[in-house]
Amino acid sequence: LVTFGGAGGLHICAMAERLGITRILVPRHPGVLSGWGAISADVVKEYARTLLRSGRTIRDSELHRVCSSLERDGRKAMKQEGYGGSDVQVVRSLDMRYAGQSYELNVPFTGDWSVTCSRFHDLHEKRYRHRADDREVEAVTARVRLIGKVTPPVLRRIGKGGRDIGHAVEASNDGILHVNRDALRGGNECAGPALVHESFSTTWIHRGWKARTDPWGHLRLEVTS
Repeated sequence: LVTFGGAGGLHICAMAERLGITRILVPRHPGVLSGWGAISADVVKEYARTLLRSGRTIRDSELHRVCSSLERDGRKAMKQEGYGGSDVQVVRSLDMRYAGQSYELNVPFTGDWSVTCSRFHDLHEKRYRHRADDREVEAVTARVRLIGKVTPPVLRRIGKGGRDIGHAVEASNDGILHVNRDALRGGNECAGPALVHESFSTTWIHRGWKARTDPWGHLRLEVTS
């Protein structure tokens, strides 16, 4: 079971026990895990335009014109994000269906309608276990996805230590250890009951659980009884 957020660690042992789970991961910096994910995620812009065209009448030139228009809009927006030229990955696709269907499949579009139709038949068979190569295919929506790659922040290893956590214990009240997580080193172990403090989160380790700090600073909890 994985926990995150400022207060998630306070309830994680109780939740794991109720669910019958015997191992828990409390990631490093759990209170800002969502923020860490946000700054690690690629910048993505998506644009779409309704077509509702029969494959019998549609032309590659028309599809190219529509996708190019969407791409131009997307590149303007990506430029405002600081991305331009080869820094932007562009993915074109079409929402397609057999005539009369009320649902579509998204298929990559590389510029050739006939090739895209063939891929649609293959994908339809893979998804729904049947295909109809002689049936009319419709292009419902043209889509362009622009991706600006982000170099995520690096999570560095922490220093290595032994099992003893005496250097990280701030207090011991009524048999409950109060531990400074920022002072923990890889390999340090702690048996509950214990309260592990850090800047943006707190983890409560129940009696019968043991916590070990791995080389990346994550807390790994396991049931001992």
